[in-house]
Amino acid sequence: MSSPCRRSAPPSRRSREAARRRRTSHRATALKLESLEPRLALAADASTIDLPPPVMQTEGDQAAVPLPVEVSYAMRSTQDVSASGTPALTSSLAPQPARNGEIYAAVSESGSSQIWAFTQDGRTRRQVTSRERDGLVRASHPSVSPDGTRLAFSGYTGDRADIYVINTDGTNLRKLTSSVADELQIIPGFSPDGRLIVYESNRGETEPDNSHLRIVPVDGGDDWQLTFPDGTYEDAGPKFSPRGDVILFASDRNNRRGHHDLYTINVDGTNLKRLTRGANNAYSRSWSPDGRRIVFNSQVGLNGPNPGYGELRIIDADGRHLRTLTSFRRNLRFSPVNPVPGRPPALRGDVTPAWSPNGKFIVFCGQSKSTGQYELFKVQRFTGRWTQLTRSAPGTNHVSVAWSVLPTVGPSPG
Repeated sequence: MSSPCRRSAPPSRRSREAARRRRTSHRATALKLESLEPRLALAADASTIDLPPPVMQTEGDQAAVPLPVEVSYAMRSTQDVSASGTPALTSSLAPQPARNGEIYAAVSESGSSQIWAFTQDGRTRRQVTSRERDGLVRASHPSVSPDGTRLAFSGYTGDRADIYVINTDGTNLRKLTSSVADELQIIPGFSPDGRLIVYESNRGETEPDNSHLRIVPVDGGDDWQLTFPDGTYEDAGPKFSPRGDVILFASDRNNRRGHHDLYTINVDGTNLKRLTRGANNAYSRSWSPDGRRIVFNSQVGLNGPNPGYGELRIIDADGRHLRTLTSFRRNLRFSPVNPVPGRPPALRGDVTPAWSPNGKFIVFCGQSKSTGQYELFKVQRFTGRWTQLTRSAPGTNHVSVAWSVLPTVGPSPG
C-alpha cells in the first residue's frame, strides 16, 4: 500500500534569492556571448545572419530574389611574406561597418570614355579624368583604394594601355606601367592594404589576345608575373580578396575561346582553383566585403560574335550555391551596344557588377529599357529589387563601375 503524496513546503526566501541570482547570472552570460559573437566569431569567420524571406515585389520586368542578409566590416590589413618570397597579404576585421561613398564609372561619349564620380543616388556627378588635361584617349576599369582617396584605372593612348593611379579629386596622375606598341596593361585591382595592384597584361605573349596576371607596387617599382599561361587563353580582370590571401579572376583556359569561368589563385602564385563551369563570365566580377561571396556577370546565349545577354549571378567563395540576382528581360529588342569601337567588345544585358562597401547593394551597368544604352543601376542584395540611377543623353554609356568607401575627397579642379 502506497503512502499518500505529501505537498512539499514552499521555497524559503533564501532559496528564491539564490535561484534569482542563478537566472540573472545565466542571462548576463548569454548577453555577453551575444555581444561578443559578432566581434569575435563573425570577425574571424565573416558569418552571415539569415532572416526570414522578405515580401516579394517586382519592379518593372525584374523579379525580386530573396537572399540572406550579410554582415560586413571594414578591413585593416598588414603585409607578410610567403615562403616563396612573394608578398602576401593578411587582414583583420575592424569592428565598425564600412560606409558607402561615391560610385565611380567609365562614361563613354563621342568615341571616348573618362571616369566620373557619382553620388549614391546617381543624381550628381563630377569628372575625375580628362582627355584634355591627362592626355588619355580613354580611361576605364576604375578600382578604388581601400581608404577611398585614390583610383587605379586603365588608361589608353593610341595602340597601348597602361595602369594609372590618380587621386579621387583628379590630381596627381601617375603611370605605373610602361607599355610598348600593341601592349595592354588593363583592369587593375587594389590590395586590401592599398600597397599593391594586380592587373591583366599581354606583355610578352605571342598572341595579342592572350593575357596573364601581374602585380605592381602602387608607389612604383618592379612588377612580377602571377600566372603563366601555357596555351592560347586569357586570364582577365583580377580582384584581390578582402582578406588579401587570394586573387579572383576570369579565364577561358580549358574552355572554348571567349568562354570564361571563375578561378582563384594565392598571391604567391600557388593553389590555382576553378570555381565555376559554364559561367560565361565575360564582364567583371566582385567580392562581397566579407569575402564570403562573389557576384559576377554571366552571358546567357554567348556564341562567337553573338554576346547573348548578361545577367548577374552570386556564388559562395568556394564556388557553391549559384543563384541568379538579375534576370535580364528589360530590352531584348535592342541590339548589342559597342560603347567604344574596337575595345571593349559589344555589350548586351547586365554587366560589370560591384559590391557596396556595406554589403547591402550591388551597382552595375545595364541597358535602359527605353533607350537600350548603358546606365547605372543599383540592386538590393537582400531582395533583388533594382533601381535605375542615371538617365543619360543619347549616345552616352556607362561601361565599368566601382564603389568607394567613405571618406572621399573634394570635387575635381576646374
